[in-house]
Amino acid sequence: MALGSVLFDRKTRTRWIPLLGAVDAAGTLRLPPFLEALIPPWFRHLPIGWWVFLLSRTDPTGRLLPEGPPPQDFPWALLEPAARDCLDPLILRQPPQLLTPAQLERWVIQLTENVWMLDPRLRAWGRGQGIGLEALMALVPPSLALGDSATGILAEVLAGPATAALPLPMDTYGYPLSGDPDHPCADPFHWLGEGMRASRAEEALGAFQWAHGHFKRLNSPRWIRKVASEATKAALVWGDLPMAESWRAIRGPEQAPVLELETAEFTAAQGDWEQAARLARRLTQSHPELPRAWILLAQSALLLERLDWVQEALPHLEPGGFQEVLKAAQSGQTLLPPKRLDPEARMLWAFHRAMREPGVSGDFWLAWENCPHQPLRMEAGIRLLEREPEQRTPLRLLELQTMVDRNESTLLKTRLAALWPAAIAVAEPAPLRMLEDWLRRRKQPTWLVWGHCDRPNILGTGLQPPPSALITLHENGRIEPLQTKENTWWGHSLLWEGSPVGSVLMAVDPAAPMQVQPDAQLLAPWLARLAPAPGSREAIATKHLLTDGSEPMASVLRELARVAPSELPVLILGPTGSGKELTALEIHERSGRRGPFRPINCSEYAETLLESELFGHMKGAFTSADRDRKGAIESTEGGTLFLDEVADLSPRLQSLFLRVLQEKEIRRVGSDRVHRVDVRFLAATHRSLEEMVASGAFRRDLYYRLKGVVLTLPSLRERRHEFPYLIPRLTARIAQEANLTSPELSPGLAARLAHQPWPGNFRELRHAIEGALLRCTDGVLKASQFPELAAPPVQEHGWNEATRSFQRNLLLATLKQHRFQITEAAQTLGITRPALYTAAKRLGLDLLAERKRWDTTDH
Repeated sequence: MALGSVLFDRKTRTRWIPLLGAVDAAGTLRLPPFLEALIPPWFRHLPIGWWVFLLSRTDPTGRLLPEGPPPQDFPWALLEPAARDCLDPLILRQPPQLLTPAQLERWVIQLTENVWMLDPRLRAWGRGQGIGLEALMALVPPSLALGDSATGILAEVLAGPATAALPLPMDTYGYPLSGDPDHPCADPFHWLGEGMRASRAEEALGAFQWAHGHFKRLNSPRWIRKVASEATKAALVWGDLPMAESWRAIRGPEQAPVLELETAEFTAAQGDWEQAARLARRLTQSHPELPRAWILLAQSALLLERLDWVQEALPHLEPGGFQEVLKAAQSGQTLLPPKRLDPEARMLWAFHRAMREPGVSGDFWLAWENCPHQPLRMEAGIRLLEREPEQRTPLRLLELQTMVDRNESTLLKTRLAALWPAAIAVAEPAPLRMLEDWLRRRKQPTWLVWGHCDRPNILGTGLQPPPSALITLHENGRIEPLQTKENTWWGHSLLWEGSPVGSVLMAVDPAAPMQVQPDAQLLAPWLARLAPAPGSREAIATKHLLTDGSEPMASVLRELARVAPSELPVLILGPTGSGKELTALEIHERSGRRGPFRPINCSEYAETLLESELFGHMKGAFTSADRDRKGAIESTEGGTLFLDEVADLSPRLQSLFLRVLQEKEIRRVGSDRVHRVDVRFLAATHRSLEEMVASGAFRRDLYYRLKGVVLTLPSLRERRHEFPYLIPRLTARIAQEANLTSPELSPGLAARLAHQPWPGNFRELRHAIEGALLRCTDGVLKASQFPELAAPPVQEHGWNEATRSFQRNLLLATLKQHRFQITEAAQTLGITRPALYTAAKRLGLDLLAERKRWDTTDH
């Protein structure tokens, strides 16, 4: 709604205030971002009930309507014609002289220095002004950002030519009163300037969208064309040809030679650098004064390794990093690039070096990641992978695929498709023939099942078993004897290195003992060779969250990707150890914020220390404050602050932090000076904030502020199906962090670990793998190196089940203590004999059977 709101004038926006405004319990007015600038901050907090009256009792003309009978002590003198000056304006520059001190105290409030306001219920009887255009214009001066029309010099600027440089200082055009330079209602010249100064094309495109909306409302075709022209260039650098075409259509046709230059740049972005170079050379011959044409020719020369073009372009480039790259290419120099180069020149230097000396491409890929020019990245990356097939890793191919899909170039899609490995028909492995030979020799029906849980492999001989038996066996690793009309079926797991690699289902004699047959267990090594590969040990995930992309994490990641670029606070919920801090770090890195990521654990500090840690303090604020110190919020300027265990904030700190979220302002401990901050806030807890809000332990308004978006992380128990993906990658990551060699994983280890409850979630699993890596000496990680697998599983009981178990054990222990004398046991427990019998029946305790069992044991 904010982006669309720039098309509306101030009158329209003012009419929305009563419809979209909300008042909190403290009497403060809350508005959407595109309406906030219409009301100054000092006017948003009024006594309780005043804003509700202003919003509900203002008529379409902006006048207040009275409600109910006037109070007993109503100052009727204010309604006389001579006193109208007290009722017409929304605010007063001096208190009314007609009111007594007692009436002033009741009916008047001082908002700021030399600014007073009458109770709106009093002013309504004189049909005074409410929240209307005329009243708000007196509070906030005219501004393009607020939807006002251009006048004076601004009208001349909008009607005149759109120059390359903005004609007036930026603050001439009127920012929102909040002073936030990134406010969504900043004026069009601000957004045009932000887009032209942006270092990344995707950031520039967002700013140009705001500027275009403003200029469209102001009906300034020349400036619309200026914005569209700049956005077309940014879209080309971003490698988004459909978006560039859209902006070009808004801009309209260009004149020669700019049209020819743009055609050449579009051709290069489509991946046809040969044709782009020919167009650029033709343009340099007819218009040698165009620097962009020479730059395009030089880029083409480096990518296509055309030294003759390098020599041709070199004299026409300005001194700098790009010229140094051309000189290095011309001389055949293959040294490391100088540190002073910009990212684009550094990538081209590394590309030249990698193409000259195969095997030194590591520096290229690092520079390639940081290059902002997407068409250059696509061409250089594809050319190097075409030349060096061993460099074609899945991550590089996927990143190139993302850029090519955004670009929608048929030529680039065709070239990239040739780099992906083709499906190769693999000869039937020997282990499979061994299994078939074994089954062929079986006299009774026998079936084997192995592989992924959702895509099992099945092989067997003889009569087919019930489908449900194979499914149950594959999921659980065993099945109780199952009687059918023809046979009795029984199945069990086949273990290799202590881990299940498959299962066997056999028709057995129901009278014979159910035991594992030695010849069936000998199949385990062959099934291990057929087990799904655990994944490449070299491919360490670059992101912080590990997942195979399935549910429930798929929903979390989709929501994370949607909210990461926004400025909304995010509340991350989930059990202890489920990865809340890693999720916060993932959001920060995807947000594009350039400042630091700062985690603070609220449970690690006392209240006073936490206040100083968050807000900072002034010298002398308390005994040990020997110097001024910035707090975590102020130190995270431009970045992301992550408050872990936010539920542990004290009521006072909750109140202070609420003001930070609302006003983006902080005040150090011991200071009366307010600091503006630009910080994205993320919070996490494993406790239920809704229950804390209901009990009064957590502020309701802070809770609603924090839950701009809620991400709920699943426990590790809900992600057991991901263990075949998670275990290899987590093991490789931990081994790399510990400077250890990443071992092979024994087949079935992931499935074995998946059967553990892991109440500590990822933190507990990580510690278990760390310990197992220290015990691993033969290069293969096995189930025997995990003591957790040998220990009895932790029983996970709910509260009711645990209470019932405790009562049962207490009752039985008391009966044994008193040799099953019911009267004495009841007296010890403080209950009557009938109550003891009732409790035993409720707890499923057979007193006669327990007495017999006790009698037969040796006491």
